[in-house]
Amino acid sequence: MPLRIVLAEDRASSREALTALMKCRGFMVAGAAADGRGAVGLCAQLQPEVAVLDFDIPSMNGPAVAAEIQRVAPDTSTVALSVRRGQARVVEALRAGVRGYVLKTSAVGDLLDAIQEVSGGRIYLSPRISGRLLTAFLSKPELPADPL
Repeated sequence: MPLRIVLAEDRASSREALTALMKCRGFMVAGAAADGRGAVGLCAQLQPEVAVLDFDIPSMNGPAVAAEIQRVAPDTSTVALSVRRGQARVVEALRAGVRGYVLKTSAVGDLLDAIQEVSGGRIYLSPRISGRLLTAFLSKPELPADPL
């Protein structure tokens, strides 16, 4: 049985392209929304394995959408799609319950890898994001005794 995905993207052309890409990879886009409230409603109704969210979507901010999806569909893993790569934004997303963070400027393979990883209970960060977070972490003068 294919992974069921809810996709939230405000641009219709991007929704269509992402849906086609996911279908080619064997995923099933069970529902698609153009805003955050629609995404939350679809996740509550459909209980998909994965929600892929444009993190700059209208009607609710990305972290609020992710947190609300965790409330209404606790078994749904969320992947954020964003153009923002700042450390604070990524940390905010992870604290809101996001399990994957993919830059929109990354290869589409990153998104497909993220979907696979989070559906298996793992966390996925685009390579450019993970490198920046690791650099920021290592630059702190005092590291925890056992950071892992």
